[in-house]
Amino acid sequence: MEQVHISRRQLFMLTFLFIVGSAFILLPGPFIAAAKQDAWLIPLWGAVWGILIASLWLYLMRLHPGLSIIQICRSVAGKTVGSVLALLFIWFFLYTSVWITRNISYVQLTLMPRTPLSVFHIMFLLIAYHAVIKGFEGIARMGELIMPLFLLFVMFVVLPLLKEWDWEQFQPVMQLDVWSTIKKTNTFFSFPFLEAVCFTMIIPFVKKKASLPFLAGIGLGGVFLSILIFFIIGIMGISRPSHLLFPIYTLATEVEIARFIEHIEVVLFVVYLGALYIQLSILYYCTVAGLCQLLKINNRAVVGFPFILIISGLALTYTDNIVIDIEWTDKYSFVHSSLYGVFLPILLILLTWLKAYRRKVRGGSK
Repeated sequence: MEQVHISRRQLFMLTFLFIVGSAFILLPGPFIAAAKQDAWLIPLWGAVWGILIASLWLYLMRLHPGLSIIQICRSVAGKTVGSVLALLFIWFFLYTSVWITRNISYVQLTLMPRTPLSVFHIMFLLIAYHAVIKGFEGIARMGELIMPLFLLFVMFVVLPLLKEWDWEQFQPVMQLDVWSTIKKTNTFFSFPFLEAVCFTMIIPFVKKKASLPFLAGIGLGGVFLSILIFFIIGIMGISRPSHLLFPIYTLATEVEIARFIEHIEVVLFVVYLGALYIQLSILYYCTVAGLCQLLKINNRAVVGFPFILIISGLALTYTDNIVIDIEWTDKYSFVHSSLYGVFLPILLILLTWLKAYRRKVRGGSK
């Protein structure tokens, strides 16, 4: 396994950016449409779910200290079955990379509609490929640079519009049908929280205890999304953002400071692209490093380059209709991601217990 060291602070920042990267643009509108004035509660219970599932992954990692999820599969399930399980995880990392690459097209749709999608895809994938072959420490340092800028510019969009705040937008309070809302928004449990299973490839790089910064990144990511939706409701109300694909983008277009600072939405999308870069680099790295670990290949550059074409090509197969993309995600995302984020880790834990039990029985019979 690659000899890399990242700090607990870097792990926290990477986790936070991974959780909020696409979600702060894509999720507020559907959440407000589903839960109305109480939509800000959804990220909070999503964060609780994310912390519980992440605790499951951390327990698995403690059972196999220093090993990535790919190495754990081979260790507990044997060469053949373990390789199949490892390939499933690699496929999930690849599939999620494709989804993140596809999210870049929203910038093309909004700001540069005449630019071919493949240009955006290849540009970002080349940057991510360079980061991957140079090592994960560079990605971690980039996260330290992007996170404060991300928070600064999101605040720069929201704070000038607080003069439009209206507490009446939250009336009536606590009229939420919890079970119905969970069914409508169950995609939030998979995106972004179950996708964070990719950090099981990264946690071994943290030499000290990684549990607290990892869980804090997930929890505070959910809190950030909750606060953002709270602000959107207070400023825009319910009806308007529930009919918008990107409410935070619409807010940014309305910011005007001192009558000459305008078009903040461009800056917002630059920050959005920075967060997407972190997400894509992490997933790209996990895909390439996972395949290298499985096949025992040391040269990541050779393995990683073909994925530029693979990911870009798969991203172009998605429909151009964003509404259809969102409907597919609502129906199938939770079930699909649960296989990799919940069921396979539980299976690996059970196999670990079984292997330990057999070892104990054999030791006692001697």
